[in-house]
Amino acid sequence: MFNDKTLLFLARHIGANYSLRQAKELFVEIGLASFDELDELERVIKIKPDIILRVLRENNDSSNDTKFVDLFTRVLRFKPSPELVGALQLEGWDISELSAIPLAGKLATPAHEESALKAKLEDKGLKEVIHLLEQSYDNYTQDHFEAANAMTRSALESLVRSIAERLSKVRSEPIPQSSARLGYQPRDYRDYLRQAGFLEEDEYELLRVFYGYASGEGSHPGLSNRTEARLRRFILVALSFFYLEKMDAKGI
Repeated sequence: MFNDKTLLFLARHIGANYSLRQAKELFVEIGLASFDELDELERVIKIKPDIILRVLRENNDSSNDTKFVDLFTRVLRFKPSPELVGALQLEGWDISELSAIPLAGKLATPAHEESALKAKLEDKGLKEVIHLLEQSYDNYTQDHFEAANAMTRSALESLVRSIAERLSKVRSEPIPQSSARLGYQPRDYRDYLRQAGFLEEDEYELLRVFYGYASGEGSHPGLSNRTEARLRRFILVALSFFYLEKMDAKGI
């Protein structure tokens, strides 16, 4: 349900504000673990933050939103770090003073989708895209929103370029270059995908518009820098899934 870095920030927050005994009692009350399970973890691991992180990881896929809402309700009475706040907001949680609420349950939790996206990218050997996604995440949680936006756009450009290059090999044809002096530009790969039939006209236009929105000049009045950066990442995940599905369908 949550990105592993989010769990790490949460574990650090709990570890900084609870003794191990208090953390164990908290987990038992919420239903995240039994005393016997926690005693065994303590015997094997011994280090408090690592014990807490293990409990969170083991419950990450099996627990429902209600248990984590209960956990947040209790632990956020201690002021969370900016990294934890940013990480939770990235995953679709509404963070207000002393509370964290999933906006619409699992439908508003992009962590599942981003995790699945990374798995698909890994399967296709698109490690550069994964690296850029992770850089975007790290910059977001550290409130470096301009850098997060730049990495988000770079991740999309890397994916589009990779698809175009693979498609050109399948078709045994070069990708047209708009400027020999400047070399290949992001538009060249986008134009080629339209020309080659990978993108329909409306899909091409959507990609073109998002390139503009994801650029430094794409800010929108009324949206905070944090909100803009978060929305850009959400859109990137959706577009990337769409393109990967098309790659599968076309056998590239």
